This record gives sequence, C-alpha cells and structure tokens, in this order.
Amino acid sequence: MKAKVWLILFLAVVLVKAQTANFLLVEHPEALKILNVYRQQLSDQQKRALGQWLPFELKEVTTLSDNVTRVLETRVLNETYFLLLDAEGEPFNLKQSGAWQWIYRATLLLDTLQVQPGYQMSLLDPKTKTEIATLPAGQWVVRIFKKGRQYFVSPISSKPLFGFVRPANPKAWKKISKKNFNQSRRWQTFLENLQFLLKSKNAIYQKLYTYFNQGQAAQNIPHWQLRTEADKVILIFTRPELLKQWPTSTQIFLNEVDGLAQQNKLRLVQKNDFTLIIERSHK
Repeated sequence: MKAKVWLILFLAVVLVKAQTANFLLVEHPEALKILNVYRQQLSDQQKRALGQWLPFELKEVTTLSDNVTRVLETRVLNETYFLLLDAEGEPFNLKQSGAWQWIYRATLLLDTLQVQPGYQMSLLDPKTKTEIATLPAGQWVVRIFKKGRQYFVSPISSKPLFGFVRPANPKAWKKISKKNFNQSRRWQTFLENLQFLLKSKNAIYQKLYTYFNQGQAAQNIPHWQLRTEADKVILIFTRPELLKQWPTSTQIFLNEVDGLAQQNKLRLVQKNDFTLIIERSHK
C-alpha cells in the first residue's frame, strides 16, 4: 500500500458521501507523530492519554506553514489532530503502532446511547475480536460509526476506551436527548468527584485512628460509606460518636460536600450528624 496511500486517501475523501466517513484505527497511537489543532506535537504522555485503538476520522492531506511537511488532517470525536506523513504518504511510524485498520465508507453516527436495563454488551478488541470490557445497563456509549453489523463505540468513562459492539437486540440500547445526557453526565461526574473526596478523607481517618488506637481491629476504623439510589446519594459515617470529637474536621468535610453539590446543581440535606443525603433536582 506504500506508494499508493496518499492517492488512496485523497480519492477516498473526495468520493465519500456526506453521511459516510473513512477512518484509521490505531492500536497504539503513541507511536505516531500527532499534532494538535495548533500544529504542535503532542507529548508521549498526552498521546498515551488518548487511549488505544484511536479512531482517526480522515479529512484531507494538507501542508504545514513550511510548505514542505505534509500532514493528514483528522478528527477524533470532536477534536482535530494532524498526523505527520512520511515520504510514501503513510503516517510516520505506523508500522510501530501495533495493529491498525483502514475503514472506508463507514456510516458516521456520533450520537449517544444508553444500555438499557436487563441488557449488557461486550466491547470487542478490533484485532482479536475478544472482549476487552463489559458495558452494563446504564452505561453511556458514544457511537462513532457503523460498518456492516458492527458499531465502533467509546463508553463514556474516566478512562478512554474504544472498540466494536455487535448488539444482538436493537432494544439493548436507546438514543438519548442532549439535555438528558448532560444531566446524567453531570450526575456521573459528581459521583466520581465525591468518591475521590471520600477516599481522601477516609485515608486520613485511617491514619489518625491507627496512630491513636494501636492494636484496635481494622473493622473499627471510622469511615464514610456511600450508597447511591436513583436520584440521591446517601453518606453514612460508621462511627457517629467520634464526629463530635472532631468538630473542625467534620465541618470542613460538610462544607466540601456542600460545595461539590452546589457546583453540580444538587442539594445537600443533612439528616443528622452522621447521615448526609445529596438529592438530584428534576427541574
């Protein structure tokens, strides 16, 4: 494919229809020379953070301001990137990037769906077709494109992940409105931030309690527990009698939780000294 790659990419972009797109899937994109929208090269750390099996939507071959260096303009979801091309028209170091696949005339989707109750899906590795993750009920999924009976998707999570799914039942997932998605995404972000806050706070409790109570059983260490329901989060402190001994620390924690709730347009209800309820608004 070497000498013909540039011509193939050019013709593929020109001939593609509006509702279709061409893609390059790359297993280890950190091996490539990738530029951001400002034509600045990404660091190795930035490239690794993009995840594996990155779907580069092919746009056009262009030249940088030096009028010599050729690059392939691409899109990954809503971000623009440029891949440096070698003398033969291939992305630099493509052969060092693990496996890769050229996908032509795929149906471009770029919509968001949610896995429905009672269903789950397998996210498949593009090369081996083996499961790399399970998408449970409630999981938000961005559909990037469809090719044949397969969908290339990215589950919405803190860690970027890409792969194919083959839903056995069309009812297994459902498209959602942008408003509902934004509300649910804000709720999910809040939960992630709250869990991080609890983890940090509980680690402090563990250190302090272990220091002042040598020999005590591990199950006696006080900590905040989190329980989620449909529209609320419940926090319960396991040793409520100790909170009165730590009034300053307790008030700081309450302020942090309340601030986090307000940032996400949620409401904190302090049921008592050791039980907190954070409610989601339906307005």
